[in-house]
Amino acid sequence: MKKLFCRISIILILLITYVGCDNRAEDVKIMHKTINHVVKTIQNRSQLHFIGFGESGNKTHYYKVSLSFNIFRVLTKDEGRKLLITCKEELLSAINLNTKLLPYLQPSPFTQANVEIFIFSYHPDGKSTYYPEIGVFSAWNGIIKFETDAPGMKAGFFTEETESYEDALEIVHSQLNP
Repeated sequence: MKKLFCRISIILILLITYVGCDNRAEDVKIMHKTINHVVKTIQNRSQLHFIGFGESGNKTHYYKVSLSFNIFRVLTKDEGRKLLITCKEELLSAINLNTKLLPYLQPSPFTQANVEIFIFSYHPDGKSTYYPEIGVFSAWNGIIKFETDAPGMKAGFFTEETESYEDALEIVHSQLNP
């Protein structure tokens, strides 16, 4: 009985210590909670696997937020474009709808230029994709990028194709509403 009491006491102490040790700034807590919610939503709607996020800003404001995902199937250009647009709009919407977060954004509300999405495509067995298959889909700085790799390449990409975010958005909308 004493052992059980000791174990429960240790667990309670660790739990109280863990909860009380979150010394992140309030804006960071709010942003991370928002990001976690968006990631769960995106993962529930797609086959994307979250691999990380990035934040850019100063001590008082966020300038950019990015999310990165892996997907273990080869995507067509249209599929990748649609996923990028969907993820980007989901992230942008969640950030801008969070009224507690708005005072910490620069600009406030965020625009599409303030959120970035990166999707790395692999074969179902985890092997890399090579030209002509697109390996990297990205949406940042107002552009959508499709990049391929080739075996043995040490740096850079074998091919890179870009289109404006507005053009990509128009293509996605036209495919959804023919």
